[in-house]
Amino acid sequence: MQGTCCGSILVGNDFVQDEEFWFEDGNIILIAGRTKFKMYQGILAKCSPVFKAMFTLPQPETDDSACPEVELYDLAEDLREFFRLIIPNGIEDGSKDPSYAAISAWVLIGHKYRIDFLLNKGLKILRSCYSTSYYVFIGNHGPFFDPGSCINVVHLARLTGHTGMLPTALYHCAILPPSLLVGGFQARPDRPVEQLSERDLALCISARDLFSRTNAKRVFKALIGKGIKSCGHAECVAARKKIGKRAEEHPDLVYAPTVFMPFDPPSPFTYESPTGLLGNGVCHEYAWERDEDITEDMWKRLPAVQDKEFWFEDGNIVLIAGKTKFKMYKGLLAQRSPVFANMFSFPQPAATNVIGGDECPRVELYDSPEDLRQLFRALMFNGQKMGLIGDTFTYADISALILTGHKYEIDFLVKIGIEKLRYYYPTNFYFSLKIQDPPLPEACSCIAVVNIARLTGNSSMLPYALYLCAKLPADDLVRGFSARPDRPLDQLSPTDLARCITARTKLSMENMKRLLALVPRSSCKEIGCQGFRDHVRRQMDEEPESAFSPAVFDHWLEFIPDDNMCEECADEVDSGDKYYRAQLWGRLPELVGVREEISEWY
Repeated sequence: MQGTCCGSILVGNDFVQDEEFWFEDGNIILIAGRTKFKMYQGILAKCSPVFKAMFTLPQPETDDSACPEVELYDLAEDLREFFRLIIPNGIEDGSKDPSYAAISAWVLIGHKYRIDFLLNKGLKILRSCYSTSYYVFIGNHGPFFDPGSCINVVHLARLTGHTGMLPTALYHCAILPPSLLVGGFQARPDRPVEQLSERDLALCISARDLFSRTNAKRVFKALIGKGIKSCGHAECVAARKKIGKRAEEHPDLVYAPTVFMPFDPPSPFTYESPTGLLGNGVCHEYAWERDEDITEDMWKRLPAVQDKEFWFEDGNIVLIAGKTKFKMYKGLLAQRSPVFANMFSFPQPAATNVIGGDECPRVELYDSPEDLRQLFRALMFNGQKMGLIGDTFTYADISALILTGHKYEIDFLVKIGIEKLRYYYPTNFYFSLKIQDPPLPEACSCIAVVNIARLTGNSSMLPYALYLCAKLPADDLVRGFSARPDRPLDQLSPTDLARCITARTKLSMENMKRLLALVPRSSCKEIGCQGFRDHVRRQMDEEPESAFSPAVFDHWLEFIPDDNMCEECADEVDSGDKYYRAQLWGRLPELVGVREEISEWY
């Protein structure tokens, strides 16, 4: 029976009523296979324009339910994975550690019904695993999720147009056991077995041979190549003999397609010695540097995938970022950027020794592919496709313009991005009252904002950015922030980190004084005012983490009820708290240690 893994109740005509998502007061019945869900039209229509349009059409009603029914050609469990995100059941939260079946369901349902948050949630996880960045990729050795799930990732990448995942997904396919590579992958018992297309299968077989040859070359050159072979150190000689013997006994480990896997300690090609892999520390270092050169060269030979949005057949320059390639116009880029103009003035190499090469010149850029897309949207469509129109932005959107604009000396892009950031990191206290906390969806983005402010010389954003950093949990403050999986980690400099640690203490002391100043007149005998004073004392005793926290600009009245206070005391507390916060705002540059860097603050 299809899609009954969560338990269902048998109803008429061999249909089953889902136990998890059957609401008696629901107003739409969705049928998937032999499972019925009774849901709410309003919630579904709010999430999906496809559902919204669907519900505007007349739906047939049945006598037993007097509720419209819609038949969907989806798997019941895929729908459940969607429903669990919009109506949590309170029992388990699979979104924190989702299975591959759940992630792929988010992508499939999100793509089909145009549910952006659902699609993006699934793709974000997949793109972090199947990265276009070499250093991110080698840090994630895989395999990811269930063995063979990379086969399904290939299909999802093509379905959604996120083809940047294809090179690494196909690499993981190429190193699968032959039976799984040919036989295919099944994410769940109710899902069909998915197999690679004939073209992709042939590509994986050819790549498998190439990877195996390269891995054998990697083993011998990295460990017994020129520079190591001549070393007479006793332990190095012994290590070479041991490597040779192991290579004879385990040829499958030498001639294997796992070219990007590291030489782990359990590997038969390691030699236990006091100084490491080889007896001589110099030989040890040389071996690992040689190995990195070979694997990085192999990475470069993986084919880059054409970008779906910015690949113009009549373009005259191919720009490669990670495993994504863009075919653009030199004239357009050179006109806007002196860096591109200078870059294109030198002879550029055509594609050689790379599958899928192009005849026109190629330039490798060390940028995030998504950052470049944002750059091209700004340059080619007058900003209409930048994603910065409206009221909702992410730090990744804004910073893409600033970082690429600064790097390629496109001043108007830097200006646009900085203006957006300065809105969220104001210098005026009363303007700050209009900004939510955190100001951008990514709470830890304030770490990156500190670095952006220093990079571009916009020091006026530093006080509020450092204040938000000082409020972060210690783990987040030290760990840093990455706007996207293909971006490097942003961390505070040692100096700014020390400023935040010092500021946490100063701000916490100011918050304590502020809380004490909130207590209304002790002479007032109103029961509500006395209750407020008691509540403040309990707050300090029972929740010291909030009473003595660095969050000096949080409004205390959001946490301490004042409904029963007399009007005079309520006004006194409210106005007094706002005045106290305004005074602290004026001292904020001093409190976070950047007073000498700030000229504009009020």
